Amino acid sequence: MSHPRSRTNIVVHVVWTTRFRQPVVPTDVDAWLRERVRTEAAKVSSEVLAVGNTSDHVHAVVKLRPTLALSAVMQQIKGGSSHAWNRSGNGPLAWQDGYWAESCNPLELEALLAYVNHQRVEHDDQSPFDAWQAIADL
Repeated sequence: MSHPRSRTNIVVHVVWTTRFRQPVVPTDVDAWLRERVRTEAAKVSSEVLAVGNTSDHVHAVVKLRPTLALSAVMQQIKGGSSHAWNRSGNGPLAWQDGYWAESCNPLELEALLAYVNHQRVEHDDQSPFDAWQAIADL
């Protein structure tokens, strides 16, 4: 349990992919998926500051409670979102095991939020390879 006078600012950039990097997330469900990620994170008292996706992966910027492991948050987000997706009639969705995560520099947060919120533009065919993309080999 954290001390009542403790102050934390734990913000993490997280990326996860669809199983086998299958392009199964169409543009018309972006808003639905953003809302579902936020809803699932809220179930474990975490705040999602930004969500962006392409057809085969999702980026999220998540603010964590100091008493909660990132793995627990990701289990809820990935499990809850795929379960809701598969019940919604959008077709089958499974997330690949694992995820990439990196803590956020508070001085760079504004730029990161803009990057995450514009994933469909950032990851067109002209965009360079990002370091997190090694997650596909997990």
